[in-house]
Amino acid sequence: MCGMKQHLLAALIANSVLVVVSFILAYVFFGDLKHLLIIHFDSYQGIDFWGTKWDIFGMLAAAVAVAAINFFLSKIFYHREKFLSYLFAFFTIFFLILILISLAVIISIN
Repeated sequence: MCGMKQHLLAALIANSVLVVVSFILAYVFFGDLKHLLIIHFDSYQGIDFWGTKWDIFGMLAAAVAVAAINFFLSKIFYHREKFLSYLFAFFTIFFLILILISLAVIISIN
């Protein structure tokens, strides 16, 4: 494997780790809940959005779909435009970190 393609492999491993950690956290904190969760809270107006644990898992499933599409695009663009390939790969890491932060905020509110 050439040296530059290792960056894409490292990004894929980082994405996989972030997704697994997010799903484990969501399952540990919300796995057996039956009541509504506070999804969004505004300090001026109070609770804006209520949801169930399936809204949380739906958000994580959408994040996995976006990560899979971005990885597929980075793999396709690798031989055509390497910069765009790296941009897709490393933006996905940033995106999944933001999803993990939003999950941590929802956990802390509830």
